[in-house]
Amino acid sequence: MLLWLKIMNKVVNISYLLFAFMLDLILQSLFPVDFEYRRLFVVFNTGLIGLMLVLKKENFKQVLIVAFLVGLILDFVRYGYFFLYALSFSLAILIARLWSNQVNETNIELMILSITVVFLKELIQFGLLTFAGLTQMHLSTWFIYRGFLTILMHVPLSYLMIYTNRYRLKRLGQNLDERTHRENSLYRELRKPTR
Repeated sequence: MLLWLKIMNKVVNISYLLFAFMLDLILQSLFPVDFEYRRLFVVFNTGLIGLMLVLKKENFKQVLIVAFLVGLILDFVRYGYFFLYALSFSLAILIARLWSNQVNETNIELMILSITVVFLKELIQFGLLTFAGLTQMHLSTWFIYRGFLTILMHVPLSYLMIYTNRYRLKRLGQNLDERTHRENSLYRELRKPTR
């Protein structure tokens, strides 16, 4: 029964993450990125927010491994520089995980944490591209064209991800309640006196 519960919890978490990354793809196709920086644009990171919410209570080793692997998958799937997402996801989620120990479960605090992890990921990507000499853009230009609108648009999106995360946690709690009920039923059956 414990194996079944773990499998169901993994299915719930993976389906939540798939929803978050599919939302990224849908929003990014509706609002494409301007790589020439002629207008303001948004880089959607609901998958990153979902990953941060799923890994918020996990240990640091698991956070690093999962964030790095998800970033590596995105490096393979998306056009861009290799290891850019792997490193930025790992560092941003690790910093958010360190900070999440001091954050309660209120919507406003989780929203601030979500927006912070998006900002950190974007800032880390800018730093990696600058360090590698792949961009000559100034930080102020990057923030005006890419960072500002990205952070602003993630206020309602982070609330959506927090709301769906509460549904995910409720589903995980239902799985735990069902396990407890089955264990109690089994225990009652074992305690029945034999005649």
